[in-house]
Amino acid sequence: MDAEQASGIPKEQREALQQFEEPRSLRFFQVAAAVLYCLFASGVIFGYAALKPVLISEGVYRHLCTPDEISSHVRVCREQELRLNLMFNIAAVTTNAAALPVGATLDRFGPRMTSLVGCVFLFLGPILLALAPLIPVDSFDGFIPGYLLLALGGPCIFISTFQLSNAFPINSGLVLSCLTGAFDSSSAVWLGYRLLYQSTADPEDPTGKGTISLTMFFACYCVVPVIIAILQLTIMPKHSYKSMGEIVKEIEEAPLDGHDEAVSDEEINDPMPAAAPATVSDTPVESHEHEVHVRIVEPEPTEHTSLLGARRKSSAADIRRRRRSSAVGQISAIIGHEATDSAQKKEEKKRAISGVWGALHGKPALRQIGSFWFIFVVLFVMLQMLRTNYFIATVRPQYEYLLGSWDRSLVINGFFDLALPLGGLISIPFIGTLLDYTSTVFTLSVLVLSAAVIGCLGLIPRSMVAGYANIALFVVYRPFFYTSISDYAAKVFGFETFGTVYGLIICTSGLFNLVQSALDYVTVHIHQGNPIPVNLGLLISGLIVGSSFVAFVATQVGRIKREKAREALEEEAEAAEELLVPDGTNVYR
Repeated sequence: MDAEQASGIPKEQREALQQFEEPRSLRFFQVAAAVLYCLFASGVIFGYAALKPVLISEGVYRHLCTPDEISSHVRVCREQELRLNLMFNIAAVTTNAAALPVGATLDRFGPRMTSLVGCVFLFLGPILLALAPLIPVDSFDGFIPGYLLLALGGPCIFISTFQLSNAFPINSGLVLSCLTGAFDSSSAVWLGYRLLYQSTADPEDPTGKGTISLTMFFACYCVVPVIIAILQLTIMPKHSYKSMGEIVKEIEEAPLDGHDEAVSDEEINDPMPAAAPATVSDTPVESHEHEVHVRIVEPEPTEHTSLLGARRKSSAADIRRRRRSSAVGQISAIIGHEATDSAQKKEEKKRAISGVWGALHGKPALRQIGSFWFIFVVLFVMLQMLRTNYFIATVRPQYEYLLGSWDRSLVINGFFDLALPLGGLISIPFIGTLLDYTSTVFTLSVLVLSAAVIGCLGLIPRSMVAGYANIALFVVYRPFFYTSISDYAAKVFGFETFGTVYGLIICTSGLFNLVQSALDYVTVHIHQGNPIPVNLGLLISGLIVGSSFVAFVATQVGRIKREKAREALEEEAEAAEELLVPDGTNVYR
């Protein structure tokens, strides 16, 4: 008897169970390494607000200024501002649009290959950025493609780490929160460079130019992808960790080698005697002295077809039950029965609290994408992502206008540079608690309300207090927003299509961010730097779409509850199950 027959578990799924046998120390080191390299590589492009002053001091795109602007010694001219913002806009669109192909690559080739592809992008990007100041811009502009390559490398590194949350099933939420926090805090890399750059600047130099040039810094940054590649080829997993639920489900649904809907020729040619009910099933569901508990679905069965049908159905069901029992038993033996029970109970509680769990699980991706569940979340994410990225790129010029002071805008910008990475760390326990212990409707309501408050604070002029409050709320809202959307996608659409559906949400929203360049033009050229009209438009549109989104989900939650109540009643009504007695007669109980 081979291993599959002994355990009832197919070979591919037996290999998946081996992940739980990895030493705890190795799994811990893998998670720690992932958190560390995500901190230096996954979302660095979003620290652009901290890098932008360095680019200005280095004279990047200064050639776009008019002679009058240069003679007037303006700190940043209009065309220079627009080109610098375009550099970030393209990167932001790219990193979000890349979510779909990165997800497909991860599903097809695994986390190691996906991360190595990201390392290539993260190596080529800094090389271009290091060479860009040395090459005349008229000949080749290396800043935009260099930053774009960094934007491509980030999601390859970050998305491939999601599966590590399954390395510790009991603490999967904590692991995911740490990885998300590292992503949000990675913007601190550019902040660290800016502080180092400014500390080496000559106080007498009005341009504030430091001695650690862009070429020097980005050449040194090339070490980061090299270290990540070494880690991937040595200690990081080649294949994705899977959750206990995913493994058990795959085991249950694996092909049964002819037992699903048909029996073998040998079984068909060997009719069972009617007086031997004990042979109806190898492992009967419920066995009594003279009866076997099975259900017959064939219309008007004869004695022979009833017994044969029962044998088919019960045989398949028994194999699936043995597989499930064996899988759960092996997992429990490795991580402990109490841990397994605790994880199952915790997961069931989270599903019940959410109110939306399983809304479209098991449905084809095209059907999910065509549903209002998808349409509303895409519209909401499109607007909120546009707002967040627009604010990141324009925080200093916005507050220069709102406060009427360059110096005060620099203070606000400095606070933002520091608060943005800290927000990702501070919000970790808050986000985890909210997602685990509150309903999805409540979470979405908090998102919409927070976005509205941030929008209102962005309309208040001449107030440093409003500026600080706006940024403090924004840096906590941003990681909360991204984590909540991924949580929503998992609960509503399920994990079978998660990569495709979630990737399409982020990809579509990222492409919509191309509108950001138009918003920059409207603010700079039409409203003479006044950000209030654009901010007001984003506030109103976000509030309308967000409120509609929450109302739709709340309505669907009520429908789901009614359906579950009806299904529970139907299950109770089916308590009188059809039985087979030795003479083949069907009875009900």
